Amino acid sequence: MRNRLQNDDCLTIQDINIFLDDVAKYNELNYKKDELFIHIIRKINAIELKWLTRILLKDLKLNLSQKKMFKAMHPDAGEFFNVTSNLQRVCDRYSTLHSEEIDIPIQIEIFSHIKPMLLERLKIEQIGQLFTECQQLYVQIKFDGERSQLHMKNGKYKYFSRQGYDITNNSSYGEYPDSGRFLTSNIALLLNKNIHTIILDGELMGWHKRNKNFGSKGYSYDVKKLTEKSNYQPCFVAYDILIYNDEHLINKVYSERLNYLKSAFTEKEGILMMCKTKTVSNVNEIVDAFNVALDNNDEGIVIKKCNALYKPNVREKSGCFKIKAEYSDQLIQDLDLIILGGYYGEGVHSGQVSSFLVGVANSCINKSKLPSKFFAVVKVASGLSDADLKIIQKKFKPHWMDKKPIGIVGPTSQLPDVWISPRESLIVLLRATEIIKTKVYPLGYSMRFPRILKIRLDKSWFDACSLNEFSTLIKDKKVVQKLTKRKVTTADIDDVIDNEKCNTGKSLVSSLKVYDPFFHAKKEDIVPISRLFEGKKFCVINGDDELSKNDITVLLKRHMAEVLQNPGIDTFCILVGNPETLKAQNIILSNKYDVAKPIWLKRVTRSENLSKIQEFYPWELFASCPATKRKLEDIYDQYFDSYIEDTNEKCLMKSIEKIDEMLEDKSELSLLEMKKLDELMFEGSVSPFSIFRGITGYFYKKDDIEKFSFKFMSGRESKKLNTSIDYVFVADDISVDALQKIKGDLSNIYNNTRKSILIIRTKWICDCFTNRELCSS
Repeated sequence: MRNRLQNDDCLTIQDINIFLDDVAKYNELNYKKDELFIHIIRKINAIELKWLTRILLKDLKLNLSQKKMFKAMHPDAGEFFNVTSNLQRVCDRYSTLHSEEIDIPIQIEIFSHIKPMLLERLKIEQIGQLFTECQQLYVQIKFDGERSQLHMKNGKYKYFSRQGYDITNNSSYGEYPDSGRFLTSNIALLLNKNIHTIILDGELMGWHKRNKNFGSKGYSYDVKKLTEKSNYQPCFVAYDILIYNDEHLINKVYSERLNYLKSAFTEKEGILMMCKTKTVSNVNEIVDAFNVALDNNDEGIVIKKCNALYKPNVREKSGCFKIKAEYSDQLIQDLDLIILGGYYGEGVHSGQVSSFLVGVANSCINKSKLPSKFFAVVKVASGLSDADLKIIQKKFKPHWMDKKPIGIVGPTSQLPDVWISPRESLIVLLRATEIIKTKVYPLGYSMRFPRILKIRLDKSWFDACSLNEFSTLIKDKKVVQKLTKRKVTTADIDDVIDNEKCNTGKSLVSSLKVYDPFFHAKKEDIVPISRLFEGKKFCVINGDDELSKNDITVLLKRHMAEVLQNPGIDTFCILVGNPETLKAQNIILSNKYDVAKPIWLKRVTRSENLSKIQEFYPWELFASCPATKRKLEDIYDQYFDSYIEDTNEKCLMKSIEKIDEMLEDKSELSLLEMKKLDELMFEGSVSPFSIFRGITGYFYKKDDIEKFSFKFMSGRESKKLNTSIDYVFVADDISVDALQKIKGDLSNIYNNTRKSILIIRTKWICDCFTNRELCSS
């Protein structure tokens, strides 16, 4: 960094630090920063400006995580930053220490933001596995507000948001009680008079002054910026306490911290409240609490273990869980929405469309009529895997449009960068927490926290959720509409633990899989099998359906391998089970390492192969380093067929799969190209095996056996009666009523499109098939 930012003629690193301090100061005072930037830009070149911009955006693109940087400074530096959120203090504390020096006790401090403890995500179906040894749990409401901290020392107050922003000077808060600011002046009257220092962890909620109830983040206000004129006032809901009169409480269990919290203040509705905590000891009580939360349109519930410690910035194994309806497939209403536009991404998706505008179709009274109008509902950027993005990008690339197509009603702001005609689009299955009122989207409603579950390749563009279907989800005139379909019953719960099982003393928590984090196998717990990988270093990115990441790690260590978290220049091999993750793709695309599939590991660790490390087969690799690539090219052709070894059934199958894969990458031939190919193959005549090429048919009788003859001779079947078909095929025994109905449907299509579609008996297909030519119809 020194070489990149230091200019011997103009600026030093100290000058840059002073500039950054000035930017922070001006930002805090809400001053204009134009002059600061003009001054600095005149003294640096383009390369230096690029790195300065990256510093300001807090993304140096060096492939070095925050965790790595802190670890290089000191093993405890990362933990200290989690507690303080203050980089300056981290540098002052650890910059002169070496990693092997003695640990320095880490203490939280008043007026220094602490990164809050986070909640593990848990499905309601899994709660039965939480009860072990008949322990009791705490249940609380999951509030939909702004996670915040309240600090007080000797009458001075500070308020911090979840990300550590100091909002004390915002109009409704205030540093001192006599400032006249609403929240501080009121809270000062409610705190225990004997308290001189305190840190409360909780949620800032908007309290409606007239209706006397809480709002949510889905409403059109920001609780951090509320004023006297707002309909809502800020209310601090406390559910944890970190300091009480200079006593540090984060290493005390939650049941003890609750006792401190109860004695810290007197509650007052709409100003300072304590989260209601209920003790539960069985599944039924949690189910009841969850259903009450659904009735009250709450975000969900929180479950906390009585012995949970406060772990700043920790989510997994924190002993605290959050449960929402949206985590369970059976409880939430998902929607099939159509993609109407796209937005270009940033970072790894720079230059590519990575988020999408989706919407619903107008409702047609005549069901045979295709929708002609589409209404934008929400922008969605999450849920799609890289593989899904590739599918969409490949299909949409020729069809993106700069101008909005006729028939699409878009948002009033945040217009997409590119548009797509609905006829060229795809349906996606979308899940959200709730529907909210908005002035941006044409229907007056949008969706909150949307994410795409999957692409609906099985649905056509006209099968999108209709306006009528979307309207049925709007149950009343409230600002927020939950998408929950039903309540929970005990029948939904997996592995319910009864009292008899509690008495066994056997812990079932180990079987609970909220996430599947990497389990670090201990060396002393692993019995070596061979020295196959002795001296070799491996990196494991992830596993597959058969071998998890931990399974692969254990297997490697059983054969004396050294397993690393990240690859280095001396890494022998990287193992990847799922190549679609971002980290895996970056490593594969680098072409610097041998990136093998778990099937290689399973093959080489068989007992008959333990004498030496087996060479890679090309189909066992996602990528290879230059040396391995040259070696494989000398042995195998592009179809994985060996030049020097006799083939066997398995190798032959791999070659066939490779050919199929290469063919899939080729674009599909058009109808005209296929006909030309027929002429070349059959010397200018029509192929006797493709006489129905270019013909699309609809079979009224779904199980008509002639369908197979039609498709065998290159005919295309349509599942629906629409404008794409040329013939409607009917059986000889079709009833008069059925025939009249088909004629009526075809008449509607003709009136709308002027396309004539013939009704013909399936015997015609039989005659054509027998004669290997199109017969007179």
